[in-house]
Amino acid sequence: MVSKDILLGKQVLLRACMMDDVTERYVGWLNDPEINQYLETRYKNQTLGTVADYVRAVADSENEYLFAIVDKESDRHIGNMHLTINVHHKTCFHAYVIGEKAFWGRGIAKEAIRLITKWAFDNLDIDKMDGGFYAANIGSGKAVLACGYREEGRRIKQVLLDNGERCDAIPVGLLREEYEQIYKTD
Repeated sequence: MVSKDILLGKQVLLRACMMDDVTERYVGWLNDPEINQYLETRYKNQTLGTVADYVRAVADSENEYLFAIVDKESDRHIGNMHLTINVHHKTCFHAYVIGEKAFWGRGIAKEAIRLITKWAFDNLDIDKMDGGFYAANIGSGKAVLACGYREEGRRIKQVLLDNGERCDAIPVGLLREEYEQIYKTD
């Protein structure tokens, strides 16, 4: 689905990812081993065609949203936030990438997670948000946990890193009642 909403943060805004966002730069993120090392998309070379197909498929889906993360100062598309809704269980899974390395370490992921969490709980019929990260992706773990999500276990040596090492996968979640307590002052 395509959201008409624009979510405003201090550094970034989130808006629907559109076909105009499908650029060589976007494709480059997905093919860059440093950027994609914790993404499942790394197993297939991406092209303008495959990325355009992905953006169209999400737009046509009844249970998915794709938001572009945009730097407010430069109006530059710097990453994405993907939501998948399970209508039967009233849950929403989020996944994200900050594709522009110049924006790493600046709190962008944390801000985007907070924005999308508020939007999802306020606009979707869900009782829980969830996601996950590779234990080796320390920055992602810090960002999502700082947004009130909590670890819901650990899948020991679940994933294989590009260097051949096995790594734990860590599922995280946030219940509606936790959201209402943590985010009520925002």
